[in-house]
Amino acid sequence: MKFGGTGERVAVYQTGDAGLATALDATDAFRKELVRHRERVATHGRRGWIMRRALVAADALGITLAFAISSIAFPTDSGDRIQPSGEVLLFVLTLPMWLLLAKLQGLYERDEERTDHSTADDFAAVFHMVTVCVGLVTVVAYLSDVAHPSVHKLVIFWAFAIALVCVGRAGARTLARRNAAYVQNTVIVGAGDVGQLFAKKLVIHPEYGMNLVGFVDAQPKKRREDLEHLALLGDVERLPAIVRLLDVERVIVAFSNESHNETLDLLRDLNDLDVQIDIVPRLFEFVGPGVEVHTVEGLPLIGLPPFRLSRSSRFVKRTTDLALTIPALLFLAPL
Repeated sequence: MKFGGTGERVAVYQTGDAGLATALDATDAFRKELVRHRERVATHGRRGWIMRRALVAADALGITLAFAISSIAFPTDSGDRIQPSGEVLLFVLTLPMWLLLAKLQGLYERDEERTDHSTADDFAAVFHMVTVCVGLVTVVAYLSDVAHPSVHKLVIFWAFAIALVCVGRAGARTLARRNAAYVQNTVIVGAGDVGQLFAKKLVIHPEYGMNLVGFVDAQPKKRREDLEHLALLGDVERLPAIVRLLDVERVIVAFSNESHNETLDLLRDLNDLDVQIDIVPRLFEFVGPGVEVHTVEGLPLIGLPPFRLSRSSRFVKRTTDLALTIPALLFLAPL
């Protein structure tokens, strides 16, 4: 769907929704360039579409380069049961298994869901994926007596695969973020202090790739001076229409004046649309990246990590401090 197409705009005016029509006009005043970008990329997909393909290509390239490096460093002997051409064929046949395991690890979905996801967040999953795949291929090769790769070759392949996949993912993200399809049109439900706080952070951090269109709130608070360019799009009853008309991909639900049941109805309506929903939690000042979500009889709880260290954690910390500081002191001490 095109961003605010002519036919859709006419339909808005015909319904007599003057408030939404005025908001659309106000939005057009400072979003014309983005409108043209969104219309060009409408047939090529959104952030999730481009990121999944970029990351799959990066993973396949990294694993292939690791295989090439290990093959050059430790070429197949003439006495081996499998020749180099057969080894290449087996690698090509097993490559989909690597990508499938990466998919199961969630390595292709997080960029669309999380605004601040980076390659560093992928390292543990990439490490696990490569280790498991190398182990499976080695076990199957030895049990089937198809090949007996050397330990040195496996270690070189394992290490280069982890490094090259991570490097490739970093490069893929850098290139994808330059594409107009990466930008997500975003609205914030709630124009109070919290909503405007999040709006300010999104405006001054364009690297998140979120184009903030405006606020949705029936009783908005007066906007800060640095947010006056953002449109007031109306109340929450108009939100589904706003999502369709403005090609919104992300909705941030901050604190609004709507009741609990009205907010639940709003979220249920949004579930029918292709939109990412982010909910600002209560007491968000205490909710950091280390929290865990668990349930008690179906009721979700956000678990805050304790501020104290356990006895074992204190022992590990103390041992690490001594292991690093004592050699440093000995090395830096005057003779």
